[in-house]
Amino acid sequence: MMGNTRELPAPQRGDSWNTYECATVLCAVDGCDHGACQSGPFFVVSISLDEDKVATTIMYSSDTGTWSTPASLDLGFIESDISISWMHGVLSGGALHFILMHDDARLGVLKYDLGTSCLSEIEPAFEIQSARFDSHALIAPEDGQLGIARLSGFNLSVYWREVCHDQVATWTKSEVIDLKKHLLASNPMISHTELVGSVERTTIIFATTNIGTYMIDLKSLRSKKLTSELRLFNHPWALFPYFSFYNPQRDKLRTRSI
Repeated sequence: MMGNTRELPAPQRGDSWNTYECATVLCAVDGCDHGACQSGPFFVVSISLDEDKVATTIMYSSDTGTWSTPASLDLGFIESDISISWMHGVLSGGALHFILMHDDARLGVLKYDLGTSCLSEIEPAFEIQSARFDSHALIAPEDGQLGIARLSGFNLSVYWREVCHDQVATWTKSEVIDLKKHLLASNPMISHTELVGSVERTTIIFATTNIGTYMIDLKSLRSKKLTSELRLFNHPWALFPYFSFYNPQRDKLRTRSI
């Protein structure tokens, strides 16, 4: 937004053709409250999926100006085509998470641990694995939990991942939320809706409809129409929220907008 650009060197990925690729920018300052770190050190995590169903993640550091050693995970044992969701990855528990979509109507979650630089696949709850054709979005509230929101028609439910002390992970399903009471109550012209993103460190998700895009807070169950211009199309798309800050003087109250 300030008109500043920074060109990064191209990462070395090998000879395989990448069918899917996306990237995430992260602040590289430990303990930062992200109040004014736009010009500070940063990481860029790039993830790709090649024709051999091998997922590869590599991280760029602005401090060193170099890319890390690639981390790879072979997903070829699954007899189906695989793609990465158009939606951005979310940071939770020191790891980035991305939605994987299998063509045999199953979903998975690809996890990249920033501390160990390891890739792994998380197996979601059975109801999510068998509901690929519903709409899904990852959620990462401030408490460090990882959640998957699932929208089937107008019925919205959230599955929260909990890791016990013995490192065994379980999924807990929330109560089903009827979006008709929260979206259609304000506009009965809504006939269809899909999830297109979320806001990290909150329980806010974004849903696009045939008449525009809405922001929904899962904690307060309040919704707000953002725009009529962004609405359902014939191809998948995603919404990437950002935070902007204004700090006129140090030690003054910081204002924030989404």
